[in-house]
Amino acid sequence: MAMNHERHCKKSNTQLFQKLGDLTSREVSQRCDNKQATKVHLIKHYIAVPEGVVVQHGDTNAVATFLQRHPGRHFILKPLDGTRGQGVYRNLPPKRVMPTLKGAAKRPHLLEEYVPGPQYRVIVVGGRYVASWENRLPQVTGDGNSDIATLMAQARERSHQLTHPSLVTDRLTLKPDVVDYLAQQGVVPESVPAAGQTVILWPEPDDDYGGEAVDCTHTLPEPVRLVAIKAAEALALSVTGLDLIVEQNTGRIVVLEANQMPMIRAMTFPYDGQGQGNRVAEAIIDHYFPASIHNPPSP
Repeated sequence: MAMNHERHCKKSNTQLFQKLGDLTSREVSQRCDNKQATKVHLIKHYIAVPEGVVVQHGDTNAVATFLQRHPGRHFILKPLDGTRGQGVYRNLPPKRVMPTLKGAAKRPHLLEEYVPGPQYRVIVVGGRYVASWENRLPQVTGDGNSDIATLMAQARERSHQLTHPSLVTDRLTLKPDVVDYLAQQGVVPESVPAAGQTVILWPEPDDDYGGEAVDCTHTLPEPVRLVAIKAAEALALSVTGLDLIVEQNTGRIVVLEANQMPMIRAMTFPYDGQGQGNRVAEAIIDHYFPASIHNPPSP
């Protein structure tokens, strides 16, 4: 990763952010690039993470052993060094894990227990909680009259009317894999959900499939904030976006991963909620330039 080590905020009033600021070391960054290394480090600090195993492409023995140790569970499969949710398969039943791995890219993957529950992105800067949003799964809610395809079209039209800078143009479309996922739930695009019934369109909070970032900065439960802060400190990350899940049945707070270069656009432009403007960017600048915290903003 490109890093600038020639300009340090301690020596100059200039800080060049190419990808990382100088307060995040190369060693820390490399550890966060490796999801398993991140998990091992968090476990040492008594922070809950999903149980998992690193598997090589075609390593059926490791996969079979892990599945046997977790009967009745679903699973998540993701590239060991992946980013931005690419190549991630969530909520896989046991019988689909092996075929999914065989069809995935030929690179090391992390196979983990799937933890159901609301998922949050939490921004921590300088050991301080700054902002958060909930990553909601792509979904539509029935009105008792419209079929799934129509509900998707209506939601898509509302998105276009918003001219939202964070929304992709093809969200909530009937891609072939969306149709397949609906079929797994026993429904088709022509099915009519009952009024108030939620239909999940894709098992991942993916923007390309209609996932929604919902601002929850002021409503995020305090225990989740504290776990995020503890994880950021354990990983020595001065600026980070942590992905956490609160398990539905147990309330267990699980850290999925830490991002040393977190996307902040969804915090400024959430799909739902007021948004936090430049709150995150300002927190980062204040952290790097504490002497200027009380300076008035530029006109």
